[in-house]
Amino acid sequence: MNNEKRDIVKNPFRYGKPVTGEYFFKLNHLEKELDNYIKSALSVAIVGPRRFGKTSFLKNYLCEKREKGFAVIEIDAFNVVTHKDFLTQLINAIAKEKGAIKRFTDWLGEFKNIRSPLSCSANPSTGEMSISVELGNASESDTKQAILLSMDSMAKLSKKLIVSIDEFQRIGELDDGRWLEATLRSKMQEHDHVAFIFTGSRRSIIEEMFNHSSRPFYRSCKMMFFPLFGPEFTDWIVRRFSNVKINCDRLAIQYLREQVEDTPHYVQEVCFHLVSHGIKSITHESVDDVINIISSQSSYTYESLLNILTPTQIKILRMLVLEGRISYSKYVRNKYELKSASYIQSGIKSLVDKQIIEKDPGTRDISFDDPMFKIWLSKKLR
Repeated sequence: MNNEKRDIVKNPFRYGKPVTGEYFFKLNHLEKELDNYIKSALSVAIVGPRRFGKTSFLKNYLCEKREKGFAVIEIDAFNVVTHKDFLTQLINAIAKEKGAIKRFTDWLGEFKNIRSPLSCSANPSTGEMSISVELGNASESDTKQAILLSMDSMAKLSKKLIVSIDEFQRIGELDDGRWLEATLRSKMQEHDHVAFIFTGSRRSIIEEMFNHSSRPFYRSCKMMFFPLFGPEFTDWIVRRFSNVKINCDRLAIQYLREQVEDTPHYVQEVCFHLVSHGIKSITHESVDDVINIISSQSSYTYESLLNILTPTQIKILRMLVLEGRISYSKYVRNKYELKSASYIQSGIKSLVDKQIIEKDPGTRDISFDDPMFKIWLSKKLR
């Protein structure tokens, strides 16, 4: 890798958290499609793999909607494992919405008969809401009642309201007899001026929630699949390098996208490190060098991941890396010392549950959830 010294420049790439402004690659066609549903208060489920930019897209989109007069409630369900977790997220999201302070303070009075003490205060200079939610001793019935009251209060915020729930599959994984699923679906029908946007990374779970007739959300909203970025993303990357006077071979960026399976997070991460390492000309070789550095830096995490897997699961991953696919043929099973097709199927299910691999519900194709783990594993197996 070329380590010649160069002037320190502002890095034109960001990764590791949602990006905004000049660091954000806009998907105008997706925004327009989503607008068509939101304007009619129709609800949408957006599905796409992790690290593909769904959260960045959603945050930028919702910011624009706020500027156009919409009230927006944003909930991140990633850490929601109980109804109390969801209630805390919901209440804080309502409290943060601009213009909601007085209405929210008045609404707290509705909780007087619920054994779930809530309190709030506003900074007089900034108007920022500070809320305390103490749910440790609240019963399950009190928590559910508080969720219902919160959602009804939320619907009163504005005649143009968007409710966004990120990592929505977590709601479907709750062991509550699908009570929260059914409650959200009921409120969608009851408050017809509210548009819901659900986003999720576990396609198999999301599709089960919206396409299975036994689930409360069955065919309740439009399914949208987060798109792969087109060639214009490569053009954008090349321009970003050009802005800091770095020569970039367009084919090198296409090569990078292929290596990380078109994952925007890793494209931006590699580009960030190419700049920070002072590379003056981006080539296939410099891309490979940085990918090797990034994958090696995660060695401890990936080694720890392998340590929790069974020998059968590791053999399946080895097959997927070296063969490029899963095969049930006797020849391939013997090659990887896998006893039977049922062993492979069981191992695949476990790896999907661990979010190490993902199965496409339509094509049944199997891929790694983390392409950088695949790169690291392929080097380890050489």
